[in-house]
Amino acid sequence: MIKKPEFVSIQNLAVSNTNTKGFTLHADALFKNPNDLGGTLKPDDLKIYINDQEVAQIKSDEFSVPAATKFNVPLNVTIPIDSIIKLRNLDD
Repeated sequence: MIKKPEFVSIQNLAVSNTNTKGFTLHADALFKNPNDLGGTLKPDDLKIYINDQEVAQIKSDEFSVPAATKFNVPLNVTIPIDSIIKLRNLDD
């Protein structure tokens, strides 16, 4: 039976760009493929939440999944300042 790759952790998190509209984060998501088969995946519908509120969606290109090993997926996300301000307003 083929299993989904398992999420392990986020590594190498860094802020790469900031401006008045938002900031961009880069990170590597570490996964483990428990299957003896590899392939390719295209992540869809990955979202960033802060305090249960969606603030952004992650963009990722299609990537290779090696068989029976751990692998990294580079992720980039731009978080708009407006979404952070809305969170602040919810706390007031």
